Amino acid sequence: MSTDASTPIEDVLVFQQEQWVDGPPNELFKRLRGECPVHWSPRMEDFPEEAGYWSVTTADGVFEVSRDWQTYSSEKGGITAITNAILPLELMTSMFIAMDPPKHDRLKALFQRGFTPKRIAAVSYTHLRAHETVLDLVCRLLLEKKKKTALSTSSTCLNHTHSNIHPSLSHSDLCITDDDV
Repeated sequence: MSTDASTPIEDVLVFQQEQWVDGPPNELFKRLRGECPVHWSPRMEDFPEEAGYWSVTTADGVFEVSRDWQTYSSEKGGITAITNAILPLELMTSMFIAMDPPKHDRLKALFQRGFTPKRIAAVSYTHLRAHETVLDLVCRLLLEKKKKTALSTSSTCLNHTHSNIHPSLSHSDLCITDDDV
């Protein structure tokens, strides 16, 4: 079904794949915001067994929906338009993002404890210490002329920890020179 301006707004199916080939259908959302900011799509062509769904297209509407969990519950209908075709609704609603207060608030409070500036700094420090330990091992192996083992160890360990090497690890250049490789 075409969704150009000639298509009556009530016949538009927001979830049609052809509209999303080049990314979000921004022109369609612009039209919806202007003509029908809260839009009902009665079906999904790719999932005919699923019921219809609402699309809220304005910032004020999204703000209202996200704050009024009693009217717009995530637990009752899930967080996506697809409620059973991919994952059972019971599984989707057991995820943190699909919970309503008070369950959502209790879990959020638990998770927030792990993301304080102090905790993030501690994780960063631990991560840095892990890199330094690996590099110390590599330097010792190189000094003992076990080059193949050292390069293999550094490659394996650093790839397992992260690909973005911390700038303070540039001291590894002191250990590995062109003469060593």
